[in-house]
Amino acid sequence: SASNYNSSATEDDGSCKYTLLTEDSTPRYKDSGENPKKTKYQEKHILIDTPLYSALISSSGGGSINSFKLKKYLGADSSYIDLISKKNSDNLSLSFQNADGEYISIQDPWLTSEGREHVEVVNRSYLLSFSYLYEEKNMEKTLLFEPHSYVIKVTTSLVGVSDKILGDFYSIGWQGGVPPTEPNIKDDITYFNGYVYQAGDSYKFKKVASNLNKKSEGSMEAVRGKTEWVAIRSKYFASIFLPEKESDIC
Repeated sequence: SASNYNSSATEDDGSCKYTLLTEDSTPRYKDSGENPKKTKYQEKHILIDTPLYSALISSSGGGSINSFKLKKYLGADSSYIDLISKKNSDNLSLSFQNADGEYISIQDPWLTSEGREHVEVVNRSYLLSFSYLYEEKNMEKTLLFEPHSYVIKVTTSLVGVSDKILGDFYSIGWQGGVPPTEPNIKDDITYFNGYVYQAGDSYKFKKVASNLNKKSEGSMEAVRGKTEWVAIRSKYFASIFLPEKESDIC
Protein backbone atom coordinates (compact mmCIF):
# COMPACT_ATOMS: atom_id res chain seq x y z
CA SER A 1 0.00 0.00 0.00
CA ALA A 2 1.03 3.58 -0.44
CA SER A 3 1.90 5.86 2.45
CA ASN A 4 0.91 9.50 2.21
CA TYR A 5 4.28 10.87 3.22
CA ASN A 6 8.02 10.53 2.91
CA SER A 7 9.23 9.61 6.39
CA SER A 8 12.47 11.56 5.93
CA ALA A 9 10.76 14.80 4.91
CA THR A 10 9.57 17.59 7.19
CA GLU A 11 7.29 19.00 4.50
CA ASP A 12 5.59 17.66 1.36
CA ASP A 13 8.14 17.02 -1.37
CA GLY A 14 5.72 15.18 -3.67
CA SER A 15 7.40 11.82 -3.14
CA CYS A 16 5.79 8.44 -2.62
CA LYS A 17 6.88 5.68 -0.32
CA TYR A 18 5.18 2.30 -0.70
CA THR A 19 5.84 0.74 2.68
CA LEU A 20 3.87 -0.43 5.69
CA LEU A 21 5.12 -1.76 8.99
CA THR A 22 4.49 -5.48 9.46
CA GLU A 23 3.52 -6.61 12.94
CA ASP A 24 2.70 -9.89 14.57
CA SER A 25 -0.83 -10.76 15.65
CA THR A 26 -0.41 -9.30 19.15
CA PRO A 27 -2.60 -6.17 19.36
CA ARG A 28 -0.35 -3.19 20.15
CA TYR A 29 1.31 -0.27 18.51
CA LYS A 30 5.02 0.35 18.14
CA ASP A 31 7.16 3.40 17.96
CA SER A 32 10.32 3.57 15.86
CA GLY A 33 12.28 2.16 18.79
CA GLU A 34 10.27 -1.07 18.59
CA ASN A 35 8.97 -0.60 22.12
CA PRO A 36 5.67 -2.47 22.53
CA LYS A 37 3.01 -0.72 24.60
CA LYS A 38 0.11 -2.38 26.38
CA THR A 39 -3.27 -2.11 24.72
CA LYS A 40 -5.94 0.14 26.19
CA TYR A 41 -8.94 -1.88 25.05
CA GLN A 42 -9.95 -5.48 24.40
CA GLU A 43 -10.38 -6.55 20.78
CA LYS A 44 -14.00 -6.88 19.64
CA HIS A 45 -15.44 -8.45 16.50
CA ILE A 46 -18.68 -7.34 14.83
CA LEU A 47 -20.22 -9.29 11.95
CA ILE A 48 -21.85 -6.96 9.40
CA ASP A 49 -24.46 -8.80 7.33
CA THR A 50 -25.81 -7.21 4.12
CA PRO A 51 -27.65 -8.72 1.12
CA LEU A 52 -24.37 -8.58 -0.84
CA TYR A 53 -21.75 -9.68 1.67
CA SER A 54 -20.91 -10.49 5.27
CA ALA A 55 -17.91 -8.69 6.77
CA LEU A 56 -16.21 -9.48 10.05
CA ILE A 57 -14.88 -6.22 11.48
CA SER A 58 -12.23 -6.14 14.20
CA SER A 59 -11.79 -3.17 16.51
CA SER A 60 -8.03 -3.49 15.95
CA GLY A 61 -6.70 -0.59 13.93
CA GLY A 62 -9.98 1.25 14.40
CA GLY A 63 -11.99 -1.14 12.26
CA SER A 64 -10.02 -3.63 10.17
CA ILE A 65 -11.74 -6.16 7.92
CA ASN A 66 -10.98 -9.73 9.01
CA SER A 67 -13.34 -11.36 6.53
CA PHE A 68 -15.35 -10.17 3.51
CA LYS A 69 -17.50 -12.95 2.07
CA LEU A 70 -19.37 -12.30 -1.18
CA LYS A 71 -22.86 -13.81 -1.15
CA LYS A 72 -23.27 -13.73 -4.94
CA TYR A 73 -19.96 -15.43 -5.76
CA LEU A 74 -19.01 -19.01 -4.91
CA GLY A 75 -15.59 -20.62 -4.94
CA ALA A 76 -14.61 -24.04 -6.26
CA ASP A 77 -15.76 -25.62 -2.97
CA SER A 78 -19.20 -23.92 -3.29
CA SER A 79 -18.51 -21.66 -0.30
CA TYR A 80 -18.70 -17.87 -0.46
CA ILE A 81 -15.57 -16.24 -1.87
CA ASP A 82 -13.69 -14.41 0.88
CA LEU A 83 -11.61 -11.44 -0.28
CA ILE A 84 -9.68 -11.33 3.00
CA SER A 85 -6.90 -13.76 3.87
CA LYS A 86 -4.15 -13.81 6.47
CA LYS A 87 -1.95 -11.76 4.14
CA ASN A 88 -4.33 -8.80 3.86
CA SER A 89 -6.24 -8.92 7.16
CA ASP A 90 -4.00 -6.15 8.50
CA ASN A 91 -5.85 -3.35 6.74
CA LEU A 92 -7.29 0.14 7.23
CA SER A 93 -4.88 0.92 10.09
CA LEU A 94 -3.63 4.47 10.66
CA SER A 95 0.03 5.43 10.68
CA PHE A 96 1.91 8.70 10.96
CA GLN A 97 5.04 10.34 12.31
CA ASN A 98 4.77 11.89 15.74
CA ALA A 99 6.21 15.26 16.70
CA ASP A 100 9.58 13.59 17.43
CA GLY A 101 9.73 12.05 13.96
CA GLU A 102 8.99 8.53 15.21
CA TYR A 103 6.88 6.24 13.01
CA ILE A 104 3.62 5.30 14.76
CA SER A 105 1.28 2.59 13.47
CA ILE A 106 -1.79 2.21 15.67
CA GLN A 107 -2.89 -1.36 15.08
CA ASP A 108 -4.08 -2.29 18.55
CA PRO A 109 -7.82 -2.35 19.44
CA TRP A 110 -9.84 0.86 19.51
CA LEU A 111 -12.93 1.53 21.63
CA THR A 112 -16.41 1.05 20.19
CA SER A 113 -19.79 1.55 21.82
CA GLU A 114 -21.37 -1.17 19.65
CA GLY A 115 -22.36 -3.96 22.00
CA ARG A 116 -23.74 -6.35 19.39
CA GLU A 117 -21.68 -9.07 17.74
CA HIS A 118 -23.98 -9.35 14.71
CA VAL A 119 -25.53 -6.40 12.86
CA GLU A 120 -27.89 -6.85 9.90
CA VAL A 121 -27.76 -4.03 7.35
CA VAL A 122 -30.81 -4.55 5.16
CA ASN A 123 -33.05 -1.48 4.83
CA ARG A 124 -30.82 1.37 5.91
CA SER A 125 -27.16 2.30 6.25
CA TYR A 126 -25.20 1.51 9.39
CA LEU A 127 -22.38 3.55 10.95
CA LEU A 128 -19.78 1.75 13.08
CA SER A 129 -17.72 4.16 15.20
CA PHE A 130 -14.35 3.76 16.91
CA SER A 131 -12.26 6.04 19.11
CA TYR A 132 -8.74 5.90 20.51
CA LEU A 133 -6.75 7.95 23.02
CA TYR A 134 -3.27 8.74 21.77
CA GLU A 135 -1.21 10.62 24.35
CA GLU A 136 -4.48 11.66 26.05
CA LYS A 137 -5.87 13.10 22.80
CA ASN A 138 -8.89 11.63 21.03
CA MET A 139 -8.84 10.08 17.54
CA GLU A 140 -11.99 8.91 15.76
CA LYS A 141 -12.72 6.63 12.84
CA THR A 142 -16.02 5.45 11.36
CA LEU A 143 -17.05 2.82 8.81
CA LEU A 144 -20.32 3.35 6.93
CA PHE A 145 -22.03 0.28 5.44
CA GLU A 146 -24.82 0.41 2.84
CA PRO A 147 -27.22 -2.50 2.27
CA HIS A 148 -26.91 -2.54 -1.54
CA SER A 149 -23.33 -1.43 -2.14
CA TYR A 150 -19.90 -3.00 -1.76
CA VAL A 151 -18.45 0.40 -0.86
CA ILE A 152 -17.41 0.95 2.75
CA LYS A 153 -17.00 4.64 3.52
CA VAL A 154 -14.11 5.23 5.94
CA THR A 155 -13.96 8.59 7.74
CA THR A 156 -11.19 9.67 10.09
CA SER A 157 -11.04 12.60 12.50
CA LEU A 158 -7.58 13.43 13.84
CA VAL A 159 -8.27 17.06 14.77
CA GLY A 160 -7.67 16.27 18.43
CA VAL A 161 -4.14 14.98 17.74
CA SER A 162 -3.14 17.40 14.99
CA ASP A 163 -0.42 18.85 17.21
CA LYS A 164 0.99 15.32 17.68
CA ILE A 165 1.37 14.53 13.96
CA LEU A 166 4.41 15.76 12.08
CA GLY A 167 3.44 17.81 9.03
CA ASP A 168 -0.25 16.85 9.39
CA PHE A 169 0.44 13.80 7.19
CA TYR A 170 -1.03 10.38 7.93
CA SER A 171 -1.84 7.26 5.95
CA ILE A 172 -4.41 4.46 5.89
CA GLY A 173 -2.80 1.21 4.80
CA TRP A 174 -3.98 -1.87 2.94
CA GLN A 175 -1.36 -4.58 3.16
CA GLY A 176 -1.48 -7.74 1.06
CA GLY A 177 -3.70 -6.76 -1.87
CA VAL A 178 -6.44 -9.28 -2.70
CA PRO A 179 -6.07 -13.07 -2.58
CA PRO A 180 -6.35 -15.35 -5.62
CA THR A 181 -9.82 -16.89 -5.89
CA GLU A 182 -9.49 -19.21 -8.90
CA PRO A 183 -8.56 -22.94 -8.71
CA ASN A 184 -5.76 -22.23 -11.20
CA ILE A 185 -3.77 -19.80 -9.06
CA LYS A 186 -1.05 -19.27 -11.67
CA ASP A 187 -3.65 -18.14 -14.20
CA ASP A 188 -5.33 -15.90 -11.63
CA ILE A 189 -2.04 -14.22 -10.72
CA THR A 190 -1.32 -13.26 -14.33
CA TYR A 191 -4.18 -10.75 -14.01
CA PHE A 192 -2.84 -9.20 -10.80
CA ASN A 193 -2.06 -5.50 -11.19
CA GLY A 194 -1.81 -2.34 -9.13
CA TYR A 195 -3.12 1.00 -10.35
CA VAL A 196 -2.83 4.61 -9.25
CA TYR A 197 -4.27 7.79 -10.74
CA GLN A 198 -2.20 10.85 -9.90
CA ALA A 199 -1.86 14.34 -11.33
CA GLY A 200 -4.12 13.53 -14.28
CA ASP A 201 -2.21 10.40 -15.30
CA SER A 202 -2.89 6.72 -14.65
CA TYR A 203 -0.16 4.24 -13.78
CA LYS A 204 -0.20 0.46 -13.88
CA PHE A 205 2.11 -1.72 -11.81
CA LYS A 206 2.72 -5.32 -12.83
CA LYS A 207 4.07 -8.15 -10.68
CA VAL A 208 2.25 -7.20 -7.51
CA ALA A 209 1.92 -10.76 -6.17
CA SER A 210 4.43 -11.55 -3.41
CA ASN A 211 5.08 -15.12 -4.57
CA LEU A 212 6.02 -14.26 -8.16
CA ASN A 213 9.56 -14.54 -9.47
CA LYS A 214 11.60 -11.81 -7.78
CA LYS A 215 13.88 -11.67 -10.81
CA SER A 216 11.04 -10.46 -13.00
CA GLU A 217 11.63 -7.55 -15.33
CA GLY A 218 11.08 -3.97 -14.21
CA SER A 219 12.15 -1.82 -11.30
CA MET A 220 10.58 0.01 -8.39
CA GLU A 221 8.81 3.17 -9.51
CA ALA A 222 7.59 6.20 -7.58
CA VAL A 223 4.82 8.39 -8.95
CA ARG A 224 4.23 11.97 -7.88
CA GLY A 225 1.30 14.36 -7.67
CA LYS A 226 -2.22 14.56 -6.26
CA THR A 227 -3.70 11.11 -5.73
CA GLU A 228 -7.27 10.60 -6.96
CA TRP A 229 -7.50 6.84 -6.44
CA VAL A 230 -5.43 3.68 -6.01
CA ALA A 231 -6.41 0.05 -6.66
CA ILE A 232 -5.11 -3.48 -6.73
CA ARG A 233 -6.87 -6.31 -8.58
CA SER A 234 -6.97 -10.04 -9.17
CA LYS A 235 -8.68 -11.69 -12.16
CA TYR A 236 -12.21 -10.81 -11.09
CA PHE A 237 -11.99 -8.66 -7.95
CA ALA A 238 -10.33 -5.47 -6.76
CA SER A 239 -9.62 -3.42 -3.65
CA ILE A 240 -9.92 0.32 -4.31
CA PHE A 241 -9.16 3.43 -2.26
CA LEU A 242 -11.31 6.24 -3.67
CA PRO A 243 -11.10 9.43 -1.56
CA GLU A 244 -13.90 11.98 -1.69
CA LYS A 245 -11.21 14.60 -2.22
CA GLU A 246 -7.87 13.83 -3.84
CA SER A 247 -4.87 13.91 -1.54
CA ASP A 248 -2.58 16.92 -1.88
CA ILE A 249 0.35 14.52 -1.71
CA CYS A 250 0.97 10.97 -2.85
